[in-house]
Parts: sequence; structure tokens; C-alpha cells
Amino acid sequence: MSIRITNKIMQTNAMSNINMNKTLEDTLNTQMATGKKITRPSDDPVVAIRSLRLGTNVTKLEQYNEKNAKDAEKWMNVTEDAIDNVTSIINDMYGQCQRGAGDDMNTTNLQALIQQLKSLKDEVYATGNADYAGRNLFTGFRTESNLTFDTDTKLKCEISEVLKASDIKTLVNVETKDLLEYSEQSGFTADETDIDTNEYARIRLSYDNIDEATGAKLTYTDKLGNTNTLSFSPAKSTDPGVYSDGADHFLFDTGELILSEATKAKLMDLPLGTEFAVDYTKSEWSKGDLRPEHYFDCQIEGKDVKGDPIMIEYKSGSEQDIYYDLGSNQKLKVNTNASEVFTHDIGRDVDDLEVMVEELAKIDSIVSSLEKKLDTLSGTDLDAAKLQYDAAKKAQTLMKDQVQKRFSSAITSMQNYQDMADLALTNTGARGARLDLIKNRLESSQGTFEELLNDNDQKDIEKTATELASAALAYEASLTATSKIMSTNLMDYI
Repeated sequence: MSIRITNKIMQTNAMSNINMNKTLEDTLNTQMATGKKITRPSDDPVVAIRSLRLGTNVTKLEQYNEKNAKDAEKWMNVTEDAIDNVTSIINDMYGQCQRGAGDDMNTTNLQALIQQLKSLKDEVYATGNADYAGRNLFTGFRTESNLTFDTDTKLKCEISEVLKASDIKTLVNVETKDLLEYSEQSGFTADETDIDTNEYARIRLSYDNIDEATGAKLTYTDKLGNTNTLSFSPAKSTDPGVYSDGADHFLFDTGELILSEATKAKLMDLPLGTEFAVDYTKSEWSKGDLRPEHYFDCQIEGKDVKGDPIMIEYKSGSEQDIYYDLGSNQKLKVNTNASEVFTHDIGRDVDDLEVMVEELAKIDSIVSSLEKKLDTLSGTDLDAAKLQYDAAKKAQTLMKDQVQKRFSSAITSMQNYQDMADLALTNTGARGARLDLIKNRLESSQGTFEELLNDNDQKDIEKTATELASAALAYEASLTATSKIMSTNLMDYI
């Protein structure tokens, strides 16, 4: 059966074909102008879905590679520079301690050396306030808080300091009786037999100038699991007998616990690694003191939302490691915590040396005064002065020997601090090396996904230009053919 083709059918088909050619030409022209395969999802749902997925991957990789990784790299670079500076300063302190341990240093030289050590110690702790983009590097999540007090401050802090039996040290004290209270008017009663050395056991706390009224409490758990508390009554380091009377003392001015033999035995008998806590209160802080909330469980005076005074609790055990996301399920620690580099013991060692050197300076002054006095006396007065002079010279000899030994001990301590800083520097460098590997992988992945996205989204311009030319030619041909066909009809033959 044949189908009659009318002019109307031919006209409709011709217009449809012309529109199809024009639509194709328009589509190719749009692709040429935008460089994209589609302009809306309905153009090609498969391309649209792949574009969304690949675009999401590229966006994530850009965030990881161009933002997170670069920020982490800069953070660790600044940290590495700060720790490197600390190692250099501690190395200088190590050299100063070597000088102090020598036999050729007089008291004046030692006093000058102490001032240098104090300056270096201050520089170590000042380095702990290093920041990156306004965020402090060594204070964990408390990036807005400095590591140290920036001014002399009055602030009540109740501190619980955790220690171990290894923190108990046996030291030597030079017993001077009342020699250090000497004056030309009153003299002193000590003779040569009163001047001697005696060993004592101590626990040095992280701070000095601790509140006297609150005293100190030491809490430990014995082998049977029982909790025991020892109370130490306050005393001053200059009080007579505190190092030699065999009793427990809390020296609030120097921040020391002097242990009796019984207390020492109890603590040393604890299982290896057992910790015990010393609770005390400190309300006056000097510029450069390490802030306790970065190291200890403590309660610090503050105010609530109404402005009423409260004690704000801080926990030293809280996790303070900062991690950056560098990929799916991949994180990298970028920060170094203060306790990994900055220890209170650096400053406390300098404090110990300063106290001993100042005591030696007092004894030197007494010896010098007595030497002058001997030239003006005779008879029994001269004999009595000679006894005092002999006592003072003995004290001077013993104290100078102990100062040299303490400097020698500080050499070892400084080496330990150097090793501690070197370890932190090594760990930072190791994380930096790992970051480099991650960055290489991220850059490779980013390049791959960008290429896939480009292949999925971008139109081949050369191929499109050819297709557009063909479409234009087809469109023009369809117009020509239609014009010839539609120019005649049945009426022309009637």
C-alpha cells in the first residue's frame, strides 16, 4: 500500500529537519563558546553525574594539598626553627656550666656567669611563645594563650604536681650555723667544728615563692593500695637546721620539700614508676614563669559570666595534639607540646646555682671583712677573731667545692635538656618528611582527577569546530533543498 505524500507532509518534514540541523548547530556553537560538553544536567545525565563526583574529589584534594598541607608545612617549619633556636641556646648554657665547673673562676666571675645563664634561660622560655599566624605553637589547643606570663602577675593557682621517686635527689648542704648572719658588731658563734657538709634528700618543685599559708601535701598510694597523705609545714631555706635536723620541711621560698629518712624510704619503696602528687598554691608570678595550665592539673582564679570569682579547672592529661586532615582517613600531627621541649628544670637549675653562688659571695665578703679585722686586733681578741676566720675560710672552701660540683652536675642536666630538644626537633623533622611524601601523593592525585574532570567536562575544540562546520553546511543544504522542493506544488501542473 502506498502512502500519499502531500505538500503539507513535505513542508512539515522539511521544517523538522531544518530545526534539527539548527539545534545541532546551536549546540555545537554553545560548546565552542563555553568549551563544555553540557550546560545543564539534562544535556547528558551521565556526564553531569561524573562531573559532580570528579569535581567533589578535585575540591577535596585542593583543600588537602593547597591549603591544609601548605598550612601544616609552614606550621612545622616555624616550629622547627623555634626548637632549633632552643637547642642553640641550651648549647650556650652547657658551655657556661663548663666554665663554672672550672677551678679558675672566682666568685665575681661566677656571678657574671649566673647573669648570663639567667638571660639564656629567659630566652629559652621566650622562644616558647613563638607563634604562627597568631596561634601559639607550643600550647596545644590553647593557641591563644602564651606559654609564659608576660608580666609580673598576681593570680591564685592551686597546683597538683605529679612526681616520681626518680625526682628525689640526694644533695650536699654546707652547714654554716649562724656564720651568714655575721656583722662587725655582732660577729657569729660558729667555730670550725660547726662548719661541715651534710647530705639531705629533697624534691624540687617546679616553682619557687610558693604561698606559705597553704603549705604542701604529698599524696601517694602504697603497695597495698592505700592512699596516704603527708603534710609539710612551711619553712624558709634560711631557717637553721632545715637541711640537717632530719625532719620534713616545705621550703616555700625556694620551692623544695626536704625529706626525712623515713619519708624518703616510704617513697623510694614504692613500685617502680609509681607516681605521687604534691599539692600547693602559688599566687605571685614573675615575668617569664611558665604558665601552670600547660603542665599540671590545676585550678586557676577566674570569673564566671556574671563576673563573680571562681576557680577554673585545667587538666594536664587532656589531649593537646593538633592534627590536620590530609586525605580520606589520613591525619598528621603538626604541633609540638610545651612539655616536649620546655621543662621547668632549666630555670630551676639556674635558680639553684644562683642561690649557691650568692651564698658563696656572702662568705667571701665575711672572709674579706675578717681578714681586715685581724690586722687591727691583738691578744685574746685576735685569737677569737682567728677562730672565726678559720671557720669562715673552711665554709668558703667547702662552699666553693660544692658550687663547682653543682656546676658539673648542671653540665649533665644541660646535656639532657639538649637531648630532649633534639628529640623534639627530630620528631618534627620526621613529620615534615612524612608531609613531603603526602604532598607528592596529593599533587599526583590532584593532577589525575583534574585530568579526568577535564576529559569528562571539556569539549575537544578542534573536533567541535569541524562538527560545527559540517552542521552549518548541512543546515544551508537543507535550506537550499527545501526551497527548491517547496517552490513548486500541484497547482503548477493544473
